[in-house]
Amino acid sequence: MSDDRSFDQMVEDGMSAVPPPAEVLEEITPWKRALRRVVWGVGLTTILIHFLWLQYLLPTAGLMLMWLGFRTLRRENGWFALGWAISLYRVMGQFFRLLANATLLRIEGTPTWMYLTLLIPLLQYICLWQGIRAVQRKAGQEQRAGAAGALVVFYLLLTGLAFLDAEGWPMLLVLLVCYIALLHNLARLANLLDGAGYEVNAAPVRLSDRTVCLSWLGALLVCLPLATLLFGRFPMEWVPRPAGEQTGWEETAAHLLDLGVPEDVTSDLAPEDLADCAESIRAVVEQREFPMNKGREVRETVGNSTHISRVYDVYELRLTSVALELPDGRWKVIQHFLWQEEPKVRGTESIRLQIAAITAESQYAAWEEYPTEFSGRLLYDREGQTFTGEYTSLGWDEYTSRGFSFGPNLQRDMSAQFSLPLWGENCRGYVSYVGGKGEDKIYFLSQMDYTHQNSWLCYPLLSAWEHRQIHLFDDETFKTVQMDLMAGPED
Repeated sequence: MSDDRSFDQMVEDGMSAVPPPAEVLEEITPWKRALRRVVWGVGLTTILIHFLWLQYLLPTAGLMLMWLGFRTLRRENGWFALGWAISLYRVMGQFFRLLANATLLRIEGTPTWMYLTLLIPLLQYICLWQGIRAVQRKAGQEQRAGAAGALVVFYLLLTGLAFLDAEGWPMLLVLLVCYIALLHNLARLANLLDGAGYEVNAAPVRLSDRTVCLSWLGALLVCLPLATLLFGRFPMEWVPRPAGEQTGWEETAAHLLDLGVPEDVTSDLAPEDLADCAESIRAVVEQREFPMNKGREVRETVGNSTHISRVYDVYELRLTSVALELPDGRWKVIQHFLWQEEPKVRGTESIRLQIAAITAESQYAAWEEYPTEFSGRLLYDREGQTFTGEYTSLGWDEYTSRGFSFGPNLQRDMSAQFSLPLWGENCRGYVSYVGGKGEDKIYFLSQMDYTHQNSWLCYPLLSAWEHRQIHLFDDETFKTVQMDLMAGPED
């Protein structure tokens, strides 16, 4: 019997010498895990890396870590409770911010209230600082949390530099080194209760950390495509085309046909545009068809070499450029498009016109120096009825682009933005303008870029015009085709 007791005592002593698993230790001492989560969250939400969507993934992970950390500590003191409420607000704000990036909803400019949002992280850092001091006070320790206080000062410094537009690699490198050192010292505060005899009790929760994170992520993945579906197009208004709209302008329409203007262009013109063409004396017409699909690859072996080419069986888009010379030396220009095959994706479209002219007095003069007014409209057919609509925007647009040259370039081009109807056929439209001073004989170039959205797989979601401003070349989401029209006096 004594041998059995000796064996039981030996097993008990051996089990007491084995440390419990890490999960058990974290449940027993939740302070370290919670504070380390908060520190990691601070780091991930401060430094942004614009690569492979890390500018969205890292801050999202950081906000979730901060929320989980404050959730554990929220019953410890009032400062941690306020920090938890702020972290909950920031997590939900990030949720709706990610949804907004999947739409075309935009806020013009920077409203004053948006600057006030800079105070929210500052207040949360103050809560962290004072919450740690309150824990030290309960544990009977000296109230020192210099790293947390330095975090507040560092955030104020970064905000001030941002408002001053300060930049430069040497300053950025110094700030980065200081920030990493600050986070390291802040993480060491997780050990402040070691040996103090004070234990932080984790606040009770109904849902585990894993359940909360997976639920948040699942809701986001469900809502993202819904947001794009509901707000990924421009709102368009379509009305039936009035019957006999061109009544009274039959002679002008016939005159344009005699000059060589295609019938499908002439029949789409509104009465006010026909009025501009009434006295035209000559027409210069360019027309081309473009594929808006990927085509198919064809390999041809000739001798020891293989030639690879891409063949397009379908040309969905047809562009027509018309320049009508007027008696006073001005030009009436019509840029027309027609979808010969129905597009598979009906997201956003854009038209860009780059216009330039050469006059007798100047080797080169930008076309915008001449009085120019733009007009145009959209049309489509459905069940034997023609509908018309206005462009979402039509006119001059100034923007900053980056090309092969160094630095940003300020450009000013004509732009037209719109969305095709969800249902209908023969989707088409045109943009028109009258240019020239009248007394000058000019040669001009009108370059038309048509950008079409081929896919919804784009995050953050860009309109066709925004994509054209940022990207010089096509990608899987957008495709741009281009056609030039040159015209001048016959002599």
